[in-house]
Amino acid sequence: MTSPTVSLILYLPKGGNENIGCDWMATIVTSIGLKGIEGYIVQIEVQLLPGVESVSIVGLPDASVKESKDRVMAALYANNCEVPDKKIVINLSLAEQKKNSPIFDLAMANGIMKENGDIKEFVPEGAAFLGMLPAIIAAKKEKTRHFFVGLTMLYANIVAEGER
Repeated sequence: MTSPTVSLILYLPKGGNENIGCDWMATIVTSIGLKGIEGYIVQIEVQLLPGVESVSIVGLPDASVKESKDRVMAALYANNCEVPDKKIVINLSLAEQKKNSPIFDLAMANGIMKENGDIKEFVPEGAAFLGMLPAIIAAKKEKTRHFFVGLTMLYANIVAEGER
């Protein structure tokens, strides 16, 4: 018998982490990946590093996920969000699972904004940032209790809410 999986948004603090041997940590945002119609948890870890302005996505992304950096940065610019002029590293874990589709765009954008200090609002435990209706269905199976979706997916939140 397996215990239910609970996904959550974990925003780790910057600074004050001397006890664990580093002076900063990544922002971690949870999303749901899809393999067919089966869902799995993906932790999206965002770090802003000194260096030339760039975006790197690691963790077995396919071509559509690698293209996310252009879509996400364009969306941030288009919505007048503060875009850091630093190197942005986005790690998609678990590393052994191939990631596909643009499903992680919303979570990546949220992670960048949170890491940059643009988002200060509380995100409830057991929440995941999703970009597609099949992901919402898979997230429900993973016992995710809160959904954050783009405006075009607002109807999906209503559908998931009705299935409680």
